[in-house]
Amino acid sequence: MAHDAESVQRYDPFDGGLGFALATRVGNLVYTSGMVGVDEEMNVPATPADEFRRVFENLAGILEAVGSSLDHVIESTNFFAADSMDAVYPMFEEVRKEVFAGRLPASTSVGVAKLLDPRFRVEVRLVALCPEGQPEDN
Repeated sequence: MAHDAESVQRYDPFDGGLGFALATRVGNLVYTSGMVGVDEEMNVPATPADEFRRVFENLAGILEAVGSSLDHVIESTNFFAADSMDAVYPMFEEVRKEVFAGRLPASTSVGVAKLLDPRFRVEVRLVALCPEGQPEDN
């Protein structure tokens, strides 16, 4: 199915300042950019579990801004710093099961050489549906 430029909606609250959109919506699908567990001041929580919860809080805000929610996630891709993946993956899975209780999406987890900042333990990108009737021009 082809989409013209007008049917692609980008969520970029920083007006290009990040160099990418936080999410792109095409029809009823939303693709988020990878998100890490930082607060507004770029602080990373001390514990892995708190960092992972923050990742999903950040993603929830992005999805809500484009007319979706964590309830509508259909796929999760999780990138771990390879040198810490073995140590933190079990904690990540516990948090992910809390966040998606009863509605686990498809999921892929991979270890990568490194993430953008050495403080980050994981980066998560999501694909979600937008319920019918949700506006596309948020």
